[in-house]
Amino acid sequence: MRKRFSRIVLLFCMVLLMSIPVLATETASEETSVTQDLGGVVAPTVVNKGVSMDGMDLGGLSKEELQTAVDTYVNGVLGKTVAVKIGENETTATLQSLGYVWSNPEVVAEVLATGNTGNIIKRFKDKKDLEKTGKVFEAQFAVDEGTLAAMMASYGTQYNVAHMNPGIVKEGSGFRVVGNAATGVTLDQAASAELTRKFLTEKQYNENTGLVLVVNADAATASLEACERVGDMLGSYTTSFSVSAWARNQNIKNAARLINATVVYPGETFSANAAMSPFTTGNGYYPAGSYENGRVVDSIGGGVCQVSTTLYNAVLRAELEVVERSNHSMSVGYVPLAADAAIAGTWKDLKFRNNTDTPIYIEAIFSASGSLTFNLYGYETRDPARTIQFISETISVTPYGEAITEDPSKPVGYRAVTASGHTGYVAKLWKYVYLNGVQQSVEQVNKSSYSASPALVTVGTGAAAPAPEATTPAPETTTPAPPPETTTPETTTPEI
Repeated sequence: MRKRFSRIVLLFCMVLLMSIPVLATETASEETSVTQDLGGVVAPTVVNKGVSMDGMDLGGLSKEELQTAVDTYVNGVLGKTVAVKIGENETTATLQSLGYVWSNPEVVAEVLATGNTGNIIKRFKDKKDLEKTGKVFEAQFAVDEGTLAAMMASYGTQYNVAHMNPGIVKEGSGFRVVGNAATGVTLDQAASAELTRKFLTEKQYNENTGLVLVVNADAATASLEACERVGDMLGSYTTSFSVSAWARNQNIKNAARLINATVVYPGETFSANAAMSPFTTGNGYYPAGSYENGRVVDSIGGGVCQVSTTLYNAVLRAELEVVERSNHSMSVGYVPLAADAAIAGTWKDLKFRNNTDTPIYIEAIFSASGSLTFNLYGYETRDPARTIQFISETISVTPYGEAITEDPSKPVGYRAVTASGHTGYVAKLWKYVYLNGVQQSVEQVNKSSYSASPALVTVGTGAAAPAPEATTPAPETTTPAPPPETTTPETTTPEI
């Protein structure tokens, strides 16, 4: 029995010794696919057989060859060109330009590691499994929303076609309509982005189908018939100015010119700031008085606030929708309190919307004799027995103080006002509506606050001037001359 067991052990050892060369042979290729050091496996260098990606057989490729093969494939996908239709226009785009991006570049390392991790026994087993069943990897893609949105915006800029409204020209006391209405097209960027996103993520580009974006009709906002109805005076207002302030008056004239003959179509919003700007010498403006930090200073375009204010009052009387209006920081003298409309930078503007069914024609009339008038024309639908009135109410008054500067170079008793003060106010503008002379309603249009600004006064603190020496005049024998004429010195207050 013992001899029989010994023979079995001997036979097993012989079989084991015979299998060692076979195992060595089977693992020879594996030993060339990994790099080893004293610590074990470091990094695979060759892709095992049976590994593929998106139909590409990657087995036997070196690390560098694998990277090149995957990059070539991915770039081919991203560089694929598709037709893009936008309304009546057609262009082409690569998938990458539409926002398509490779989202799993780590797959290269995963491919290389397949069958090349673990101890020698595990690697041997994994390689055999790969040869039998294989393993398929996939390059994954995603949509970069920023790139997609930018592409849609670019398409909108290139291919949007604005609608055309008939034009309106004033000739004497009448109006003439020129041109016809035409419908435009506008790219629906949100809907088109969603459609493009689906086109990419569902890989519809593999079907060789083009991409048709969503466009909407941009209908004209005024018909020929609506334009032909324009001719009724809806609102008018006039302000006055001093003819002596040449630069300021030139600014008023220039700003009025830029607004004159503007047509505001139904639903549109008019911005006085946008119409008059930029406030530069190149656009016809001069330095003139304006408000800044409680003082009157010269700035390019000083005086245009009188233009926006005059227009504001015409808009109120036309009963159009005021979208934006701001009062001045300090009161102005050419309209009642709370009836002004300031322009300043990008934060103060006069905007109104045409909330009627017909266009509004703006007429500006500048008179060098000292007046500015705005007339707003449209189609009158209000009851002729209905009238409106605007009344300013002063809520509070804040007297201005004095900011005194001491000047030791001037003698005691010296006093000079170097800048005028401004009284502060809080006021409301009210709108009264009458029908056949009977009040129907009253509503507050706005509440405005104007800051008080102190007068700047310089006083002397130096030594008093010496009194003149007394002399005894010799008696005159000539006939006394008549007393000199008394004149009142002229004073000018900067206008805004």
